[in-house]
Amino acid sequence: MALTMNVDSRLIERARQAAERITGKVQTFIDQHTTISTERAVVRLLGVEGKGPDEVPLANLLLEQIADGGGLERGAAYWVLNACVHHTLSPQQVAEAVANGTLNLLQVPASEPELVARAADWLSRATLTRIRQNRENRERQIRQRGERPTPWKYLIVATGNIYEDVIQAQNAARQGADVIAVI
Repeated sequence: MALTMNVDSRLIERARQAAERITGKVQTFIDQHTTISTERAVVRLLGVEGKGPDEVPLANLLLEQIADGGGLERGAAYWVLNACVHHTLSPQQVAEAVANGTLNLLQVPASEPELVARAADWLSRATLTRIRQNRENRERQIRQRGERPTPWKYLIVATGNIYEDVIQAQNAARQGADVIAVI
């Protein structure tokens, strides 16, 4: 016996058109904006790791400077890579300079767009290579040792305070959580 719903196809089309009118406007808005969390992920993909003063993650310090200076809409990658090109530094070194107060990303003179684009291309390729190698290493270890038995203990940490999230995630790991998502 087939389970079908006898719904008028004109009503379905009308609902789809209404959904497009609503979501189309929202998607256009989303495409023109970014968020701190999106840009933080970009900075981490550029290779920025570690903490600065007061144990604040370097990625957070970069984004704080960019957002406070009004540069968020241009994207963190631009500001970090422009500084990399201008000062001949790695993204990690740029982050450390921002953290110790010797560099303001929004005051770095604009480099040639072609040079910034080449730096972005090179770093994105390096990041993809690193991700691919990590995945291959994980797959190799699973082949050698086998997958951990399920069910996995999965925890989502989302207090709204990144510092508290870190503490909760560490405690969850110590207590045996297999997968921890900090959002």
